[in-house]
Parts: sequence; C-alpha cells; structure tokens
Amino acid sequence: MKLHETKLVGHKDSILCVATHSTKEIIATSSEDSTARIWDTKTNKTIQCIQPFKDTAITNITFDSDNFVYCSHNNTISVFDLRQPSIIIRNISHQYTYNKEEINQITFDSRYQYLAACDDSGQIKVIDVEKKKLQETLEKKHSNICSSVAFRHGVKNELLSGAMDCFLVRWNFIKGRPIFAETFNPLAKPKKPQPGQPLEQKQILNPPFVNSIDVSSDGKYVSVAIGNGELTCLDISTFQPYVKIETAHLSNISLVHYPKFEKPSNSNSIFSVGGHDKSIKLWDISPEMNQAYQNESIFKKADEEIDNSKRIKLYTQHHSKLNWITTSTFNHSLYIADTSNDLTVLSIVDG
Repeated sequence: MKLHETKLVGHKDSILCVATHSTKEIIATSSEDSTARIWDTKTNKTIQCIQPFKDTAITNITFDSDNFVYCSHNNTISVFDLRQPSIIIRNISHQYTYNKEEINQITFDSRYQYLAACDDSGQIKVIDVEKKKLQETLEKKHSNICSSVAFRHGVKNELLSGAMDCFLVRWNFIKGRPIFAETFNPLAKPKKPQPGQPLEQKQILNPPFVNSIDVSSDGKYVSVAIGNGELTCLDISTFQPYVKIETAHLSNISLVHYPKFEKPSNSNSIFSVGGHDKSIKLWDISPEMNQAYQNESIFKKADEEIDNSKRIKLYTQHHSKLNWITTSTFNHSLYIADTSNDLTVLSIVDG
C-alpha cells in the first residue's frame, strides 16, 4: 500500500476533531479557532463555515444521518442545520447543556436517533434527538474522566465507554445500568501477592488508561486503545479478547478506528495511533492472521515476545501530534486532525 498526502487549508488553529457523513461526500472539522468547517471531499474545498462562538474551542463534532451537525464546546452541544443557504452559519438550531463538565466525545446513533456525550466527570449523557430531551445519565461506574464513547451498531439500547480509570463498560442505556465491565489495570485484578515485587516500569510510565474505543460496523467487536501501548480487540457479547497486541506502540495508544471503507461484515483491519511517537498503523486482525499467530504461539516460550510485524498492513510516521482520525465509506482515505492548522488526507492506493 502507498499513501498520497493532501492538505485541506482553512483553519487558523489546531484541528481537534474530524467526522465523515454516512450518506454524503462531506466531512466536518472542529478547531481551537472557535469554528467548524464543512468540506466537499470531491473538491477538497470548504463549502460552509460554522462560527457562532468567540474564544471557545469546538472540541468534538459529529453528523447525524441527514442535515444536522453537532458540535461540543465546554459542557455544551450545539446543533446546526446545514440546509441554511449561507456559507457562514451562525444560527444555532438547538443546544443541549446536560453535561456538568467538559465533553470529551460525542457520537450519534443514526439508526435509533440517539446522541451520546461523555465528559470529565465520568458521566455519559444519552439524548433522544427526536424528542430533544435527555434519555438517560450513565454514572457511578467510571471513577475518572470518561474519554471515549461508542454506540453498538445495530443493537438497540447499547453503548460502550472507556475511561481514565482503566475500565471499559458495556451499557444498556435505556435501563441506565451496566451490562459488563472490564478493567485493563492488572493491579485491580486479583492475583497471588508477590512481596517486594516492584511495579514494572511500563506500568509506572504508561498507565493502562482507556484512551479511545471504536466498535466495528457489524456491532460484534470493540477495539481499545490502552495507555500502556497495548491494542486489544474484544468480542462484545463475551468481553473476551480475540486480538491482543501487547506492544502495538512503544508508548501510549491515543486512538483506534475501524476503517469505514471495509465491508460492514468485514472487521479485518484496525487503525491505531501512537500518542507520543506520532505513528499510524493499520493492523491485520483477520481470522486467518489470528489463526496463524495462534499456531505460532504454541511453539513460543512463556516469556518470549511475539513479533507482530506481520500484522502491519500500513505504517506511516506523521509530522505532528494527532488529535483525531476517521475514514469514509466513499473512498480509501484517512482523514487526520492534528496540532497543525491543516487537515491531512492520506489516500491509500495499492502498490
């Protein structure tokens, strides 16, 4: 695979988030410059600019399945109707102020019309956008910042969340209660005491925070970016790992993303991003590759490290620290929001 890089120029400060539309060839970016932009992916030009705010960073952005875009800023979500004729959009269609602290991620369930927002308090607010009201507050499970949230595609009433308390939680958000929770902190799991045994350096420098999660398009799997550099993919129904790459990155993993250009029934690849090394990797997590590694592990010693380099389908070193990545169903491109003012588009071509 080869990469062709294009820059989309327009923002005046760091781009914090990028989102693609599910049915239209457009993307949205949000920035520290207090604006959001809508781009035509066929021309790579800005077609609308959202600028109702002053001195307020737009930290996260997502589309619904039609004409609305949702922007989070501080503890508020503002909704904008893209059918407005003006290139400059200042009119806010609706606002939600249910979150008590700063929002870290918003995500939309286009099938069942719910919006979820996780924040620094560890809470997740689930909003019914058709009725424009709070559906449920998910709380008392995360004891630290909730960093990431994702709906389980195709399954009504379920979402997953990850937090700085090292927990991944599967929720029934209509009932407002967790279905299952898993910690990635080995110190929280029961084991035989080892007097005088020091903590591993890796645990001290890179705690296993859950920095990012993503759910496969078929709703069967969740991938987890862990602060200790481990990439884990779990079967959502059982919470059993089917892929575990212990040294996917040398330090923390900041982002994971299932490529949307793969078929819905095909969850054979996953992108991961290194938080400090600024590397992007596309991993082969297909059943065939998993079986090959399982066969190989039979002949490995217990303390022998597995070489996962055969899994890497694509590798690139980015020039800036990455804030967000996403893909589209319309093309084989990776959209990268980073600490620069420009959106990077990496077109993936065979060869």
